[in-house]
Amino acid sequence: MLVGSWPLEMLDAPQPEAVAAYAERLAGAVRKALREAKRRSNWDAPNTEYEEATLGFLAEGLRGDAFFASFLPFVGRVARFGVDNSLVQTVLKLTAPGVPDTYQGSELWDFSLVDPDNRRPVDYAARAAALGKMASALASPEQRGALFGELMESWRDGRVKLATIALLLGLRGERPKLFAEGGYRPIEIEGDDSGFALGFQRGAGEESLAVVVALRPALREAKPDWQAFARLPEGRWRDFVRGVEIDARPPIREWIGDLPFAQLVPA
Repeated sequence: MLVGSWPLEMLDAPQPEAVAAYAERLAGAVRKALREAKRRSNWDAPNTEYEEATLGFLAEGLRGDAFFASFLPFVGRVARFGVDNSLVQTVLKLTAPGVPDTYQGSELWDFSLVDPDNRRPVDYAARAAALGKMASALASPEQRGALFGELMESWRDGRVKLATIALLLGLRGERPKLFAEGGYRPIEIEGDDSGFALGFQRGAGEESLAVVVALRPALREAKPDWQAFARLPEGRWRDFVRGVEIDARPPIREWIGDLPFAQLVPA
């Protein structure tokens, strides 16, 4: 629970006030879990003594320097891998067959626990402001590559996820037939590390989109020269996100760049 919900602003040296606020959020989730498990407590007859003992254990753990010394380096590494996985899931949701559903408030990184934590107010103004500042660069193929490079550098603020959602929803709006009626065909991934990537192609008439995503970020980090090749249909391809033409014949790692995904359209 801690690894999955640890706030990014607390990755380095969490301040006592921030830890206290986070502990309060955790307490609500833990109390709900205890009652719904119905082993020591439940909603009809809460065992408050047991609940308070459990919450006391949680609070004590979050006070210890020894805990932070062990936990923070680990969760910091996991968080960066989580960013890759989150972006891949976002891309697949927005490009695979079906209707994408984005839960309101999850346009940036979302570390909400179960209710009541996930019922906190959404800061729509912050999201609108961030999107407004990126709008012109997102609309320009010449500027998009530099924008996404910058967003990956500052990945903690979540704008890279927001930009990905905005760009691909825009693509869906421009090509409704492709996404509403387009077929689906897997792209064959070959090589010693074929499990490090997957891909598929959507097509409707003359419209086409090839999606390639990189998987297993921890294993890719351990093997930076990973060998996987995407067997795309013949022709020239342009990376819709980065706005450049690419040669897809070399290993995927050579042309996918810092982003863990590529959206390719015929050049």
